[in-house]
Amino acid sequence: MLLLFLDNFKLIFLLFMLYFLSLSAIATFVGKEKKEKLGVYDKARGIPNVLSNSGGPVLMAFAFFIANATNHQYAAILFLIGFASSVAAITSDKFSSEIGVLDGMPISIISRKRVKKGVSGAVTMLGFGAGLFAALAVGLPFALVFLHGLMPSSTAVYYLYTSLSIAIGGFFGSFADSIFGYFEDQGSGNKFTSNLICGVFGGFFGILVFVLII
Repeated sequence: MLLLFLDNFKLIFLLFMLYFLSLSAIATFVGKEKKEKLGVYDKARGIPNVLSNSGGPVLMAFAFFIANATNHQYAAILFLIGFASSVAAITSDKFSSEIGVLDGMPISIISRKRVKKGVSGAVTMLGFGAGLFAALAVGLPFALVFLHGLMPSSTAVYYLYTSLSIAIGGFFGSFADSIFGYFEDQGSGNKFTSNLICGVFGGFFGILVFVLII
């Protein structure tokens, strides 16, 4: 609800958070019966989960609002891309975990050992592919629809680079979640801190990629 206070751009932020929720619902219900048999189906989402997932996007949205209000256009563009990258990260993480669990035995991203399904910090090839798809599913429409009129260039290549920046930032944000998920499984932190790190890291990484390739 904090996004309602972000002036004329609030619709952008709200629509993409709703977009994330819609994609997340789809990922949750994919393979529902198999997940229930494996004991890894979890439909419930509490307030801590909502807050940890929205932390990164809200941070980027407020940074954008400040930059836009003070007429720092380039900074505003960067934080808008950071917002999209943060949403891409939490969406990518959701798809990786919800769909990746349907694959074979996962491997711990740190120890490289095979672990049980549902263990934090473990990945599968299907999960990687689903995470990449989800990051692109956020990056492409955001660049094409919501950045129109704000970008200093309207060329197809510029939009492509912007989309890739968002998608790459989102994918590596999900990757960071897996790394911190390993330490979560070792007793350091929990899934909520990992989700928060995922969104924040994804946002800043997307900004970094955009600055480097544009």
